[in-house]
Amino acid sequence: MAEAIKWASYAFPLPSDDGPPPGAGGWTFVRGNAIYWIVPENRYVYADGTPYDPDHDRPCVHCGRLPTPEGYDACLGHLPGVKAACCGHGVLDGYVMRENEEVEAIA
Repeated sequence: MAEAIKWASYAFPLPSDDGPPPGAGGWTFVRGNAIYWIVPENRYVYADGTPYDPDHDRPCVHCGRLPTPEGYDACLGHLPGVKAACCGHGVLDGYVMRENEEVEAIA
């Protein structure tokens, strides 16, 4: 299942000590894997330079597992009464958004 890319302003350094690749216009994470938007090429690439393909997931950098067939984080699975959830993948804080859109942090 293709995952939508969500951009955010992170209050910590770029995911690579080497800095962003040439032409990078922004960055985010997909299952804990850093990806960059390469402006001149109009595409995403992983920090290792491999093109990002939303139809071929990489495993979570924290647990090493792929998402479930439904697209859930493997460590969380399906959570009844939950609209959205993320384990944080060892990079960000995890969260659970309930059907009423109340958000709770998870460790």
